[in-house]
Amino acid sequence: MSKRDIAIELHKPARKNYTRRRVNVYGKNDLWQADLVEMIPYLKQNKGYKYILCVIDCFTKFAWAIALKSITAKEVPSAMSKILLKRAPKLLQLDNGKEFYNKTF
Repeated sequence: MSKRDIAIELHKPARKNYTRRRVNVYGKNDLWQADLVEMIPYLKQNKGYKYILCVIDCFTKFAWAIALKSITAKEVPSAMSKILLKRAPKLLQLDNGKEFYNKTF
């Protein structure tokens, strides 16, 4: 690729019409989605916290965020239990990260 082709590709308008997968939710606490965000580049500014556990209620769009120093088999379920004390979902959608799939979780 030439430099011109790369420049054209970078400045081309973003595609807006593409098929999206539907998420059907029928009420509050029907479906939650959770994932971890890596904040390792900002370690010094965040007092040693490397990760953020983000959980979103897909119907109400209410979100929780809990800072974590590591993603061990003890720390992630402990943070998730803090959220689950207040409300509990019917379905919880996660990625296939090993921090969520262990004996403690």
